[in-house]
Amino acid sequence: MNEIKTMKSRPLELLAPAGSYEAFKAAVENGADAVYLGGKNFSARASAANFALEELQKAVCYAHERQVKVYVAVNILIADQEFPELLDYLFVLHEIGVDAVILQDVGVAELIRTILPEMQTHASTQMTVYAKRTWGNTC
Repeated sequence: MNEIKTMKSRPLELLAPAGSYEAFKAAVENGADAVYLGGKNFSARASAANFALEELQKAVCYAHERQVKVYVAVNILIADQEFPELLDYLFVLHEIGVDAVILQDVGVAELIRTILPEMQTHASTQMTVYAKRTWGNTC
């Protein structure tokens, strides 16, 4: 309990989903601090309208003019043959100023740490990570 009391608190961030440009604008205009969305590639919500690269660039400019962050979901597991296309996509996301990517694949997180260390990464709810508990008595 002392850990909770001594931890520095971070300000809360209102994060809104956007499956289309109209939903994105509504989130920005109604007070979201950040918006997460998927591109046409590498997004788990393939049935959503999602964002083409030109639309994504337009969204980032729109959001940043209003001090709102944009996080792009890259939340699928990546097959070996998809890595060249993924690399191109990540570099484009970086170039257009995306604030972070939301990842499922731990290997992609490590790749980004190596090739684009300045790119912020967040763990997707689809990410599966197992940590073995090794402390204390389990009784």
